[in-house]
Amino acid sequence: MTGVSTSQSADQIFRARIRFDVEEFWAMALSSNLKLIRLEMIFRGGVDYCPAHPREILRFVCLQNASSYVIAHSHPSGDPTPSRKDLQVTRQLQKLSQLLGVELLDHLILSEKSYCSLADRGFFRKRDSTILNPFLLEKLEKLETPKFSER
Repeated sequence: MTGVSTSQSADQIFRARIRFDVEEFWAMALSSNLKLIRLEMIFRGGVDYCPAHPREILRFVCLQNASSYVIAHSHPSGDPTPSRKDLQVTRQLQKLSQLLGVELLDHLILSEKSYCSLADRGFFRKRDSTILNPFLLEKLEKLETPKFSER
């Protein structure tokens, strides 16, 4: 089983399977220690749209008995910038996931050459700045603590 602890590792796993000529929506079910349980394409759309129904995504996650999950979809346009609809679906999934006791760790939007991680952009932070997301913890651990001079 593969460990998935960063957006980069999630990107590599999704990128090996996802198509870029049409929009595809994928979900990655993870164990409590972020090991990959299962990866599946949930929806396939056209060149500029892919329906993403939270019910089907969460059904997949629950059937895998996952503790958390990551979602990704492709943007055939080549621009991985999230659309307003992408952000709305992500927020809806995040709220529903909390009710079910599973954590949505990240939503990646992939183009052929790059990706956008909503977790890396801070989308999953609580308003009180407490970090929910283990993907961000690694980045925080790498930050240097400021050094104060003693008087």
